[in-house]
Amino acid sequence: MSKKILNVLKYILAAALAAVLVYLALREVDWQIFVDALYDTKWLWVAGSLAFALMALLLRSERWRLLMLPINKDIRRKDLWDACNIGNLLSVVVPWVSFLVRCGAVTNKKTPYDKTVGTILMERAWDMLMVFILIILAIVLNSGEIANWFIDNIAMKIAGRWKVIPILLGAVLLLALAIYVIFRYRERNAVAGKLAGWISGIFDGFKTFAQTPSKVPFVLLSAGIWVSYFMMCFCVFKAVPALNHLGISDALFISVVGNLSSLLPVPGGFGAYHYFVASALSALYGASWEIGILFATLTHETRSLMLVALGALSLISSQKKIKL
Repeated sequence: MSKKILNVLKYILAAALAAVLVYLALREVDWQIFVDALYDTKWLWVAGSLAFALMALLLRSERWRLLMLPINKDIRRKDLWDACNIGNLLSVVVPWVSFLVRCGAVTNKKTPYDKTVGTILMERAWDMLMVFILIILAIVLNSGEIANWFIDNIAMKIAGRWKVIPILLGAVLLLALAIYVIFRYRERNAVAGKLAGWISGIFDGFKTFAQTPSKVPFVLLSAGIWVSYFMMCFCVFKAVPALNHLGISDALFISVVGNLSSLLPVPGGFGAYHYFVASALSALYGASWEIGILFATLTHETRSLMLVALGALSLISSQKKIKL
């Protein structure tokens, strides 16, 4: 019962955080300006943005397959596609559960859960590397003003007022100590032995990149995913007349800002994405807050609706029990 209560409280807090961010994003919106801008939107460009969003999902699924092949050479593309879609569907409602659901949706005798978790961690490591590279590229292509704004409005808000670096270092040290103790006593204690086996499985999954013969395709797919992300933003720039003067380098920066909002534990990024993106467009590009919110809505909500539709279709077509 206590675990259920804890989970309920966790979801309530996540929903509350999302509600606060939605309020901060929408409290100063002049809805007449928003509606007028929405009326002038070029919907063919919005459809183009959705096409790139779909492309990113396809590339992400194929990249995951390259990591899964050393674990199960017979794994099917459709199974991985369905697993990704089902995970994305649930992440719209509950934050940070996508990877757990994805792993559970493909787990079987030939595909152990722990090794699958390791492949997701490898994916996330590559995503973090790409974000870091794109942040530097966006700052180089734009200006130092963007760097200052990014530090003040994104990095500091994500880190909060805590001394985040010492906390992270402490957490890493505690984790390392826990792993050492587990492996030290794995042969003397049944629980430690089971945990050691699970950790070893995760590590086996994590090192699948070193085992895959398709390293160059993997890197190209990673690049393609992020090209798709900033092309989504570029298409929506063209869809909104007040933003159609912005270019590819601007889309690159805004897509990085939007993706960083996923670091906050809010369902589907609601509120966080809108607030971060509208802030960037307003402070750095002179767009009104209403135009910033319109851009965020067209980019985020259309993609969320697509994720829900694809997730529902995969859930129905696969008819699998998800093992967590």
